[in-house]
Amino acid sequence: MAIRPETMLRNSLGKKVRITTRTGKEYVGTLRSYDELDNLYLEDVEEVDGELKLKRAIFKGGNITFVMRV
Repeated sequence: MAIRPETMLRNSLGKKVRITTRTGKEYVGTLRSYDELDNLYLEDVEEVDGELKLKRAIFKGGNITFVMRV
């Protein structure tokens, strides 16, 4: 059964998610909120295979190609 993106995001609030951007970079962080444009607000963000660590970050929905709960 297919799950709607809105449902997946709502069920992932407060949980760790992994996102991939258009540039191919991947980030893991705790999903705190999102909006109707699929902009995601994450906390305790770490770049996968990188050194970047951020306390908070907003990822623009149009730049996100993949989201999954981890």
